[in-house]
Amino acid sequence: MKLVHNLLLLTFFTCIQFVSSQESEVYLFFDSSSSETCKIDIEGEGEQTVFKYRKENTKCVLYFYICDKVFTFLKKEYKTEIISKRKFKRIIFKSSDLITRDLVMDYKPIIYIVQKEGDKYCKYRVGFIHSFISVD
Repeated sequence: MKLVHNLLLLTFFTCIQFVSSQESEVYLFFDSSSSETCKIDIEGEGEQTVFKYRKENTKCVLYFYICDKVFTFLKKEYKTEIISKRKFKRIIFKSSDLITRDLVMDYKPIIYIVQKEGDKYCKYRVGFIHSFISVD
């Protein structure tokens, strides 16, 4: 019980630190090789288990799904940046769980997703959509 209490406090203070710092840039690591799963609620279909990291490539938009959060990379607006392994190791990554609509609306951070693709590290400037939307 004490462990659960301590973990809740740690999470709470991490959220406060994240929000209070009003960071202008936020980095998320997108692990496309992960087999980790999570449960999301899809409207009209109920709860489903999906891979935590999913990516969908369309003509104009690259969608990054991290559980129920959706991030969009607009291909015509931004360019993919290749970063060095040294720069990658210096990045302080945040948990996507800390990204909320209120945070994005209030502090307007620039959000980057970094993904290892082969021997390269690709950095994408992305927009945030609150949660997964199922379209029929």
